[in-house]
Amino acid sequence: MYKFDAVSQVILRLIHSADQPLETAEILYLINKEIKVSRRIILARLHALKDADLINGRFMGPGKGVWVWWKKDSFKVPSQKFSPKTVDEEILSIINSSVYPLETKEIANKFPELSHSQVLQRLTIIWGDGVVKGKLVGSGKGVWIWWRVDAFEK
Repeated sequence: MYKFDAVSQVILRLIHSADQPLETAEILYLINKEIKVSRRIILARLHALKDADLINGRFMGPGKGVWVWWKKDSFKVPSQKFSPKTVDEEILSIINSSVYPLETKEIANKFPELSHSQVLQRLTIIWGDGVVKGKLVGSGKGVWIWWRVDAFEK
């Protein structure tokens, strides 16, 4: 059983009220607007909440990368209603059947006939159409992550 303190309660509230995955830097900023806490304590609480199975998190990106956090059960796999016909539909199928946000690289690996840039272009087009959601996380060039539109419905 996880012992809740004020920091853990604020973290849970922030993550459960978010409509998208949050990277650690965003969580640090939002928590420090409410209470002043060190980065070390916040990271410890995030990992403790993840270990207690109260939130989900995943390390994304190459090298130093970035941790991305989201509320538990946001990515339940919906039932498939169609069989993929085009590359865009296959991309949608991959994203819709995922139980966590996916990096562009993970999606591109499913399409050896397409380059990483071609997959990213298709993803940004369907993102613009409002069929999937996406977000750039990390510093510098960062990493794009993608998830289905209804993953954070309340």
